Amino acid sequence: MLFSSGLFGDDRLRDLVGRYVTPDLLTAVAAEHAKGRRLLVVTTNLDAKRAMIWNMGVIAASGAPNAVDLFRDVLTASASIPAVFPPQLLDVQVGDRTFQELHVDGSVVTPVFTVPQAFMVGDGRTGVAPRKSDIYVLMNGRVEPEFELVTNNTLSIVEQAVATGSQARSRASLAATYAFSRAHRIGFHLTYIDEGAPRTSTARGFNTAYMRSLYQAGYDKARSGSAWRGDVPVSPLAAKVIASTK
Repeated sequence: MLFSSGLFGDDRLRDLVGRYVTPDLLTAVAAEHAKGRRLLVVTTNLDAKRAMIWNMGVIAASGAPNAVDLFRDVLTASASIPAVFPPQLLDVQVGDRTFQELHVDGSVVTPVFTVPQAFMVGDGRTGVAPRKSDIYVLMNGRVEPEFELVTNNTLSIVEQAVATGSQARSRASLAATYAFSRAHRIGFHLTYIDEGAPRTSTARGFNTAYMRSLYQAGYDKARSGSAWRGDVPVSPLAAKVIASTK
């Protein structure tokens, strides 16, 4: 792992995504794009150290000979967790120069993409006021910090450090989105894997039984009508501090 670009091979994830990215899929995406719907995918450009937002409908409707390959590459890059899957090399042309950029999972920079940053800062430079709407955020992960003993070895420490950083960025992004929605009177709705969801003893890899139990928990939560909450959860310690100041 230390001398390669990812824990898994170069082609596993790309081949998996490639099974579903077909000309028929692009035709369907292009049809929805023509109706005004937008499919946006975020990757992280490691060379530029910033997030890249891809309008997949434009790619699908372009008719370019490399549209299917580019669509597949962007989706693969957006799921390429650093150190787990290798980054994707995307061809770029600037003027007369052609080169390749390294792209990985968009969560490295922005774990939650809801509103462009220019709107978030609220400085008025965009000149566009947000329309009355609702924001629904579906988090495929846990948001609330939890205590967990970490084994004192390199891989466990790296894993926990990455997970902790990702969770902190997720909470910061959610907090910014929540503040933006309140400032502009936009509905905010959040659901995530909460404390009541099942856990797995398997630290790495995919556990089919766990994923099925997690799916069932989410399904039952949705059926109960309690899937969405209107704020961002705070840790128990933070809740005590807030309560003590009131």
